[in-house]
Amino acid sequence: MSSANKENAAAIRTCSNPSCGKVAERVSEFKVCGRCHSMFYCSRECQKQHWIEGHKNVCIDASKSKHEELKKSVTDIMTAEAQDANRKLVEASNQLNQVMGQIQATEREKRKAEITNVELSRLPADVRAFKSVGRMFMLTPKNELEQDLVQQAAKSQHEIDSLNSTKQMLERRRKEAEENLREMMSQFNK
Repeated sequence: MSSANKENAAAIRTCSNPSCGKVAERVSEFKVCGRCHSMFYCSRECQKQHWIEGHKNVCIDASKSKHEELKKSVTDIMTAEAQDANRKLVEASNQLNQVMGQIQATEREKRKAEITNVELSRLPADVRAFKSVGRMFMLTPKNELEQDLVQQAAKSQHEIDSLNSTKQMLERRRKEAEENLREMMSQFNK
């Protein structure tokens, strides 16, 4: 990846702590979660706060996780049933992690719209306000911008609700796959 591409990739990276949302200015500015390598933080404090708020429940050790240990045992057994159950477990875990990332990104979008709307509401009614449209900005009445931001926050909340129901379904699917795999392993160990 060229230096310019790395800079562009970092420009869209934000702190993984949902209550922060800080945007990286340089490629190496954010630190990666040392365990799962999929979350990025602007500071140690943000990482600690996000860990306490729930990242610890979904963080999977990139080098050695419960699922990887189960996968090794299943490989030793070499049965088609056990391998299929393990595949379902990994798929459910991957889908769950993806949905969790989508929830966090949508929560950041919602928070950004809400904060922008609050700041915009503090400005006088006759202020010149501009709306981002693609790569340009258009002069837009303040009340229209406020309505757009409220709609954007509502749309984000609807998407979060939908993603949360998907998350619950995937958690059930992962739990069932994990239980099936453990049951198979216990039968093989007898």
